[in-house]
Amino acid sequence: MINYFSYGSNLSAHRMLNERNVNFISRKLAILENYKLVFNKVSKKNCYLGFANIVESEGDFVEGALYEINDSDISIIGRFEGEPNHYYRENIEVICDNQKVQAVVYIANPMMIRENIKPDKNYLNYLLEGKDILSEKYYNNLLLTKILD
Repeated sequence: MINYFSYGSNLSAHRMLNERNVNFISRKLAILENYKLVFNKVSKKNCYLGFANIVESEGDFVEGALYEINDSDISIIGRFEGEPNHYYRENIEVICDNQKVQAVVYIANPMMIRENIKPDKNYLNYLLEGKDILSEKYYNNLLLTKILD
């Protein structure tokens, strides 16, 4: 089993099950400390469209879904994340149920980062589908995300 931390569109359990075909064992809230969520990973289809990424930021945190998945399913996620060209895989430590847990996370390849881009409504909705596990405050901050018109 592998722990996979998702902060982007894979926050959506529906997407993981039905679009990614990843049958996870569990899905819980996890916190990544000293990082913040940004939308600076450029889409391969639209250079003005930004996808989720995380960047180091002392004192900040990112809420996400900690999925327990089968070892073989990480390659499925990697394919959807465009590994290694769009995102690369990293091992990190998150807090889940007040315990430190090792997890795999995908971070945008620096070559794919662009400033002044935004997510569109459809993409942001995937993140908002994490409402069932996200804190109310974090969810409400996501609702305030400026989107591409």
